[in-house]
Amino acid sequence: MFDTTYVLALVGVGLLLVGGESLVRGAVGIAMRHNISVLFVGLVIVGFGTSVPELAVSLDAAFTGKPDIALGNVVGSNIANILLILGVSALIRPLSFAPAAIGRDTMIMIGASLAFFILAQQGILPGWIGAMFLATLAGFIIYSYMAERSASTSSPERLLHEREARQFEDTKHGMKFAIALTLGGMVGVVWGARIFVDSAVKIAHDFGVSEAAIGLTMVALGTSLPELVTALIAAYRKETDVIVGNVIGSNIFNILGILGATLLVTDIVLPHGFFDDMNVFLLVTLAVAPFLLCFGRIRLLTGLAFLASYVAYVIWVYQGNPL
Repeated sequence: MFDTTYVLALVGVGLLLVGGESLVRGAVGIAMRHNISVLFVGLVIVGFGTSVPELAVSLDAAFTGKPDIALGNVVGSNIANILLILGVSALIRPLSFAPAAIGRDTMIMIGASLAFFILAQQGILPGWIGAMFLATLAGFIIYSYMAERSASTSSPERLLHEREARQFEDTKHGMKFAIALTLGGMVGVVWGARIFVDSAVKIAHDFGVSEAAIGLTMVALGTSLPELVTALIAAYRKETDVIVGNVIGSNIFNILGILGATLLVTDIVLPHGFFDDMNVFLLVTLAVAPFLLCFGRIRLLTGLAFLASYVAYVIWVYQGNPL
């Protein structure tokens, strides 16, 4: 008999992808028409907006008593952002960027990842950690905005965040269209999250794997699609530094924002065996650091290595996470 679960999962992913894109474009359009600075739009609205699918899925999973999916989504999305998105992008076009433009954000990504890893060793992530993460994110955004606003208009960080905003700028339509995009995007993301999470749980049972495994792979990949599409477009436009900036920003928002908000809804007890995935998460983050901070480029062979590592990781997850 035909199982509609897999069709519904694809529908959920489609709603997340289209809804997330619409929400970001609409929010950017509203901000631009209210003369909000391009720097703020790139730093906050785009950075947060591209992580809305992760937020919707993680919150839905938390509210419906599926914290393993919420946790796996954050960890798996960060792994996918580095290995899959940077890997695929480097296959299309070698990634070249100025370490000076992403150095501060890279250090925040590493610091947040280390803090998450260390705090997770106690086996439970309580609500106060979520509050601390959200406060840290707010402080980081305020500091970054103030620092870049006071810097010269040609500073590397400022130019990068403004270019990130320009990706979503719409000069053809008016305010009503931007509002409609925003509201429609919100509905699509929320609806898509509910359909996707419910379908993912059923698929996990069909495959005989844990909800954490589905969160780390299928859910993480689905919610990372907006970043992947954005990366492919940027690669086509030869804006490879934007790809790297988007990945770093997404990883910061995933840990401090998405996980932080999720922990305010429910405490999360790490599933049995999840510490191995945390080790991979930290290893991947530290492995990409030299490329971001020193080398200033990610070429074809490195991209192939990243992509092969991601495929190997997915296979390992499914083999090692039975119900």
